[in-house]
Amino acid sequence: MKRQQTGQAIVEFALVLPILTMLLLAIIYLSMVFADYLTLSSIARDSARYAAVAADSTTTGEQIRTKYNQNNNPSLISSIYTWNQNDANDFNIAVNQSDGDPDNTYVLVNLRATAANTAVYGNILTLPSELKVSCKMHQEK
Repeated sequence: MKRQQTGQAIVEFALVLPILTMLLLAIIYLSMVFADYLTLSSIARDSARYAAVAADSTTTGEQIRTKYNQNNNPSLISSIYTWNQNDANDFNIAVNQSDGDPDNTYVLVNLRATAANTAVYGNILTLPSELKVSCKMHQEK
């Protein structure tokens, strides 16, 4: 190999390394956001199932949320998004909902997590400011 060609490889590597590093970090960051979304989806599904089975005609969403939080310890995986499991705006459960048919009632669970900082790498990568998940399940009688 000529002396000029070995220097060329080092320069090319130095030019490409920052781009590859940013791409790798962006993939890691987005996977943490996706993990938080999947965690919220799982919490919504579990709490909707719990409410659909345990709720009766007098049960409120606040009672279901309190019982679910006592039996489980729901939390997000990363620290990108914040979610308060005791806040009715972040963890809302509506029981005994119907579309006009009293024999067809359902439970509706809405979860919301907010991000304090959505800009990553300056403004190169911008994340959603909120993650919202909803789950609707037929209520057992």
